[in-house]
Amino acid sequence: MAIRRSQRLSVKRLAFASTETNSPLAERFTQVSIQIRIPMEYREQPVISQMISDYGLTINIRSALLVTNTSGQFELELQGKTGQIQNALAYLDQLNLTTWIIG
Repeated sequence: MAIRRSQRLSVKRLAFASTETNSPLAERFTQVSIQIRIPMEYREQPVISQMISDYGLTINIRSALLVTNTSGQFELELQGKTGQIQNALAYLDQLNLTTWIIG
């Protein structure tokens, strides 16, 4: 079941005890597993590469399902400081991508 947009924000707040990127928790190194669905309209955009370059994350693609002329689904392991991960998840939310936090 996909997390609705409003639920995703509250899950992020629970997963990251602080929403301030300059707090001590924002500097803690952590790892989060997510699944995202990237619709066809974003196929030509480097969504995952943007998360690496703009937010300084290390991303491990654990699995991917790509089907011609439809959306793609990815299971990603995000590694970085809590604030970096938090900002990358906000970026995905700004794109209105369906995101599941799985661990």
